Amino acid sequence: MGFRVSYFACQDMEPSEVCARLELAQTHVNAEPFESPFSIAVLPTGWTVLALNDELYVDEERLVALSKGGRTVLACQVVDTTNYAASACHVDAEQQWMVIHNSLEAATTDLQIFRTPPPEFAAVRDRLTAQQKAQPPGDDAVDYVADIPVELVYQLCGYRHDRWKFDWGEPVFTEVTATKP
Repeated sequence: MGFRVSYFACQDMEPSEVCARLELAQTHVNAEPFESPFSIAVLPTGWTVLALNDELYVDEERLVALSKGGRTVLACQVVDTTNYAASACHVDAEQQWMVIHNSLEAATTDLQIFRTPPPEFAAVRDRLTAQQKAQPPGDDAVDYVADIPVELVYQLCGYRHDRWKFDWGEPVFTEVTATKP
């Protein structure tokens, strides 16, 4: 069993604006991330994270809606059961970059890169690729390359789906509901 989740990280955007752009409503009821369909938290890093218990919720239409008006939005999708991970950045409704790892359809070392990722990408890729290569031959027990898209988002906004405590503290998530079925 593993994560099958996605999340948006929206820079300098209040939860009410994130919710309005996606036709969601805040309940202000505390919730654990990824246990309800939607939950949201404001991080001290200047990012608002919308956690989604659905790896398919992140799509181009929602990224465009969130990033209009000069906003920066990161997206991350994780499906541990298939070693799939993807991250992307949109600014002002335009994709800036995307990084995808899908070892179910390609090799463990497969990494698809679209456009130009931020400067942090090279260090993340180099570190995790070296860890992958350091494994004994034929031992694919740990897919370090799958962590590259996730770690890149973490380096940019300070949040990862698989951590509950950070150097800056613990995020406080509240439940969010859909306003339309």
